[in-house]
Order: sequence, then C-alpha cells, then structure tokens
Amino acid sequence: MESVVEVLASGFANAGHEVVLVTRTALTEGKVEKEWGFNLHRNPPIFQYWRWANKADVILHNCVSLKHLIPDLFYNHKFFVIHHTWFSKTKRGQLTFTASLKRWVSRWVHNCYISPAIEQSLGIKGKVIPNPYDSKTFKIHPSIQRTKNLVFLGRLVSDKGCDILLQALYLYVQAYPNSTPRLTVIGDGPEREGLEAYAQQHLPEQVTFVGKLQGEALTACLNEHQIMVVPSIWDEPFGVVALEGLACGCLIIGSERGGLKDAIGPCGWTFPNGNALALAKLLQEVWTNRAEWEEKYAAIPAHLYRHQPAQVVNAYLDYFSQYV
Repeated sequence: MESVVEVLASGFANAGHEVVLVTRTALTEGKVEKEWGFNLHRNPPIFQYWRWANKADVILHNCVSLKHLIPDLFYNHKFFVIHHTWFSKTKRGQLTFTASLKRWVSRWVHNCYISPAIEQSLGIKGKVIPNPYDSKTFKIHPSIQRTKNLVFLGRLVSDKGCDILLQALYLYVQAYPNSTPRLTVIGDGPEREGLEAYAQQHLPEQVTFVGKLQGEALTACLNEHQIMVVPSIWDEPFGVVALEGLACGCLIIGSERGGLKDAIGPCGWTFPNGNALALAKLLQEVWTNRAEWEEKYAAIPAHLYRHQPAQVVNAYLDYFSQYV
C-alpha cells in the first residue's frame, strides 16, 4: 500500500496538483526523511488535518481510516477510498464490528478497488483501478540470457505457499524424474529453514535458495527465468509480484482465487489455491507442452500497459474529475 501511495502522490504532484500526504507512521529512529515530490506530514495535530481537509478538492484514504472519520465524512462529496484488501471477518465468516463500520462508511463515499474481486466482496458501487508496478526497476534486459526455469519471489511465510510449490515439484519429480524443471527461491522469512530442509531432503538437485534480492540484482535474477510461480494459499487482493515477473519477461503460474488472476491476466495459468497435486499437474502440462507460450508472451505488453504508473495515476484523476 505504501508503494502505491508513493506512486500516486508523486504522479499527482507531477501532473501539477498540490499534494498533502498525511500518515500516522513515525519515521524510523535513526533514519533521515527522504526528499519527496509532495508535502509529507507525520502525525499532525487534528485541527491542522481539518484545515487541509477543508481546503482540499479530494480527500483520498488508503483503506478506510476510522481515526479521521468524523471530519472526512463531513466532506463525503470529495471523500475517496482505495480498498486494498478484504474486510476482516470473524471465525464464523461474519464481518467484525470494525469492518462493519468501515463497510457502512463505504456506502457514503466514492470507492476505488484494486481488483474486481475486492469490489465483488464489498458489493458497493465504485471503480476498479488496478495497482501499478515499478516500471523503472522491473524490465527486460536483452543482454541477460533466460537459461533458468522456475522462480518464486516472496516472503517465506505460510500464506505465500512456497511449501505448496515444493510439494508440487516433489510430486513432479516422482512422476517425471527426467524432465523436472529447476526452481530458484528468492526471499527470506521465518519458514526458510524448514523449507530448505524439505528441499535438501526431497529436491536436492532441483531447488536453489538465493535469499532476499532487491533492485537491479532482483531484476537480473528474474530475467534469467522463464516462469514465475505465485502459489499463494490465501486469496491475494491483487498480486503486484505477478506484474513484476511479467515485466521481466516471465510467464506466470499462480493461484486462482482473489485478485491474483487479474494481475496475471492472459499471460499465464492458474490452479486452485493450496492444491499441490493440481499445481504439479499444471507444471507438467505447461513445461512439456509449450504451444501456448508464444501467445501468452505476446499478451504481456498490452496487459502491463494498463498497470504503468502514468496510466494508473490518470485513471484516478479521471475518476476524481467525475465528482469534484
């Protein structure tokens, strides 16, 4: 969410608009505030916030903030909310009290959704504007040869499903020991030790863990691979990682529920969340039958165009202009 806000705030400022970004997040101790292309204020007094709200043409919330609810609802005609994720539910599947209040607020404001799945879950009229990706960092490097097979990029926690991918790859090895693609795991997290132990025991020749990569090192590594696998167990609200893989020339295999399928678009394949057997079968089909690859590669530029930062910024500005 922070990355999206930075893209939008910078884009609005570059388009000639005065931007005041208010956050309740304090600056990390020891760090120096970077130079932003807009006005950033951390934890300002509430009366100062009201002054800005009164002056603004648009009030944009990054998800519904109940802390500023009273002043903002007073200006509901210019109050917009970006819904980045699902509303919290109880174990019985009902909305929590806080989520119910946020849903009620959403009926009185202008809503922006990062994916059709989020819009459908809320069931309130709004506009779907998909997330942008960092097109300056993630791009194809023609000088790098695409000699590697599969890549996973993400935090090594249960929700991201790296364990499902390893299980699927093991099933693939058992069925087709002579044609199994190799996997590179990019990322770090609390489950890394257990995942490495599983791979060492069951897939010693197929899996390499490279740890956390950033910037050019990450882009270069992605450019070496043919397919990115995004095996999330939970329903991703969107899935910018898929865009990053596509921008670096990877086709995508990902979980089908939530908004991830919209991030993948026509540039990959999906399987049921958490189903290692289904993923193993899909990996085998994709790897041994490449008839669809060229068609999916050809669809990448048009799919990514909609997610270019400038296109996303313009989509928000167009939506604002309908009401203010």
